[in-house]
Amino acid sequence: MRPDLLTLLPYRQFGLALLLAVPIARAAVAEEPVPGPWADEFSVAAVPALLRPAVTRRIFAPLGGRYRAVAAPGPVAAGEVLGRFEDAELRATFETANLRLQAARQQEADYLAEAPARRQEAQTRATDLEGRVALAEAVAKDPALLRDLPAAAQAPLLHADPAGLRAQLAAARSRLAQLDAAGPAEVSPARLQVREAEHAVREAEARLRETAVAAPIAGTFEPAAGAGEAVVGPGQELGIVRDASRVFAAVPAFSPYLGRIELERTLLRIVGPGGRAFDAPFREVTIETTPVMGETRVLLFAFSAEASRELANLVQTNVEAHVVLKPTRPVVTVAKLPAALAHPDAFHDGWAAGVPRAWPGWVLVCEGETALGLDRAKR
Repeated sequence: MRPDLLTLLPYRQFGLALLLAVPIARAAVAEEPVPGPWADEFSVAAVPALLRPAVTRRIFAPLGGRYRAVAAPGPVAAGEVLGRFEDAELRATFETANLRLQAARQQEADYLAEAPARRQEAQTRATDLEGRVALAEAVAKDPALLRDLPAAAQAPLLHADPAGLRAQLAAARSRLAQLDAAGPAEVSPARLQVREAEHAVREAEARLRETAVAAPIAGTFEPAAGAGEAVVGPGQELGIVRDASRVFAAVPAFSPYLGRIELERTLLRIVGPGGRAFDAPFREVTIETTPVMGETRVLLFAFSAEASRELANLVQTNVEAHVVLKPTRPVVTVAKLPAALAHPDAFHDGWAAGVPRAWPGWVLVCEGETALGLDRAKR
């Protein structure tokens, strides 16, 4: 073998060893165990959830008096009568108002029938005053005109007031114009009496309608305690109608983990009748006020129409639920307690800082009450 080849042989062997070592190292990295199982969803927190109907309407007494419920607890249609007030007194008021309206309308008819006579009377008065004004003005200019008149006719003309007569004539002409105007009946006393009577009838009719309490929406009716047959005051609650065609879950956002996630990518999971799981996508955040908690941030989740039908019997009850995050890509889930026990020195500065120490090449992407969601660090 040539000497130069003998000299280079160890280096060639070393290079070959490096080439062989690279795949082995890559295989070692690829075979490094994943910290936990991959999952398409991540449990954020266990929460209490109140199942609510889509719409709730409380029924209040529109007036006071003796009330009697006529609808049994259960399904009711919109507009169905739920109960009635004793209405004998109100019916008497309504009948009296109707009689007054009939009398007012008769007076108006009589007034309209007499309209031609009233106009003729007004025309006659205006004509008479025109003559008197003309004569008074003529005498005022030429008193000699009185000599040809009888003594009995002279006295009134001597003391006539042309200005006063002109004022009377203006009033008579105004009255005549008013009678000739379109729709004189609209401003007549008879018309005003009819309007007042019609208003009284409408008011009595409205109060009479209030004696029948109807369901404002279709749903399930639940009478208030003691409102079956009793004397109630105005504004007293008579019952509730709930529309459970769509069921919502209300979750108070007390858990700090609910403020660290993208709520639009969450759903609520509960276990319903028969042990079946029901999921409700996130709907919105509302601020609600309660006597105990004051203003509270509440998350609302909406169940499908099919799920709502199966959960209808659980409306107005609190159930255990889980808020579940649907991440944009799968994550590795690791339980917090075993992780802390296995790596006691890694998490002194928090979970986010401790994940790369416990599992090099991994980062924290989401955190729940009992678990961590990890993904590979970007390179």
